Amino acid sequence: MTPGDEANVLRCTLRSVPIDYRTQLACADAFRRLAQPLIPGIRSLPEGAGADPDEGIGDLAACAANMAFALELYLKLMIALPGGQVPHTHDLRRLYDALPDWMRMKVVERYREKGPFRVITLATGLGDSPEWLDSKSADLPSVLSRSGDAFDAWRYMFEIEVLPAGEYQYRRFEYGSLDCACQAIRDTISEVIGEP
Repeated sequence: MTPGDEANVLRCTLRSVPIDYRTQLACADAFRRLAQPLIPGIRSLPEGAGADPDEGIGDLAACAANMAFALELYLKLMIALPGGQVPHTHDLRRLYDALPDWMRMKVVERYREKGPFRVITLATGLGDSPEWLDSKSADLPSVLSRSGDAFDAWRYMFEIEVLPAGEYQYRRFEYGSLDCACQAIRDTISEVIGEP
């Protein structure tokens, strides 16, 4: 059976799905809509912006938490649609890995068509400027592995530790990649359920 056949079979059985997928989808869409208007401001932040309220850290944290939560909800919906058991986790990579193979293939195909993949890295610490992390692979499984705890990490900004001089804590928000992942998954869901 091809991925297209799988989607057609799933579309025919949606009426018996024990979840209200339209409500789940509306919630995921709403969290993503809350995040998207904050992206232009994030693009203007300097790489390595500190946890300074005047540098837009509040918008950055709100965007990251809402984007990660939207992505989590989209992934959980995709797992549930064909009757899968949804893991009790916020880990984006673990949720992605729980998708049926044919759904992962469709999502990755759509994700590759998206872009650009933009990133902002927040560094907090004292002392000289930190050494910046090298660019990382933009393939979807890698992005989801690195961003697996994004919802927890960004919604709990008060847990940033004050570290000794010369030590830094990094938080990387791959906002372009995660927004593209949201759109790729949303497009796949639309195809599967046969609705825009």
